[in-house]
Amino acid sequence: MIWESRDWKEDLLKTALKLSKRIHQKRWTERSFFLFEKEIFFAFYSIRKLIEAKKLSDYVIEAKISLQAFKSMGLPVTRFNRDGINELYDLQNPSSESIKLKDICNQFIHSYIFVPCFGESNELDGIIFCSDHTRKHRVFKLAIADLIEALKMVGSDYPSSGHYVFDEKLGDYQVVNLSRDDPDFDAKVRTLLSKEICENNG
Repeated sequence: MIWESRDWKEDLLKTALKLSKRIHQKRWTERSFFLFEKEIFFAFYSIRKLIEAKKLSDYVIEAKISLQAFKSMGLPVTRFNRDGINELYDLQNPSSESIKLKDICNQFIHSYIFVPCFGESNELDGIIFCSDHTRKHRVFKLAIADLIEALKMVGSDYPSSGHYVFDEKLGDYQVVNLSRDDPDFDAKVRTLLSKEICENNG
């Protein structure tokens, strides 16, 4: 359970800085790839823990991250051929998708494919990945620049106000965390206050 989120969020900001430096890293050893994958895994695990602990604003949790998606070529994807993504997926015909942050966390945490991508100048430019659940249908590519921005967004997110309503069916409190970065912040506050007044008068 996360009681104080600052250390978790500051660690995400440090990871974003590390990734910025990795973009132009010249030498990639086996250990480099290991450390890179570990950094990504722990970053998304941390984000999911922050989401589950209600330490992020709903605005950030609901944020959608832009990805490229590549359809399966219809071939079986197994433990023995999953490194051959060029044959398994149509990498020449990407489509654009936007996926919620929490869903991307799950894709990385349960990743079946995880392949760093490099540009024409050998700079790190993204990650191709998918979970065991989606491997038969498509694989995703997350641009490293978009990943860095997502980590910065989460690492800098401290909800401006929190609202707690007890849910008898759930047996626990429903939590709504609002952020002033949300363009609809004022309207959402008014709506919550109106509900609270109605419930207190009910």
